[in-house]
Amino acid sequence: MEQENQEQQTPDIVSREDLRDFLRNVLDKTADGSAATIYSVSAINYVMSLPNVYDLLDQECKELARDIWLHIKQAGFQLKDPPLLFEASV
Repeated sequence: MEQENQEQQTPDIVSREDLRDFLRNVLDKTADGSAATIYSVSAINYVMSLPNVYDLLDQECKELARDIWLHIKQAGFQLKDPPLLFEASV
């Protein structure tokens, strides 16, 4: 039963639009303070763990993810910027 609840809380991200919607939702909750910073950490970890993350991360999604990442760092988490989000696009 607990596993079913966890599965329902994790969205299925199969398209760039799904990812964009998910990241916007996380950013909104992060920016307005309605979610704890660890929620953002967990969300970014989930996104970075997607098997097709390289296919899904277009420029807009990268910008949203970077904004979330910067909010996490501003909250005091000491993190190294992931090249996937912060290296120059080729």
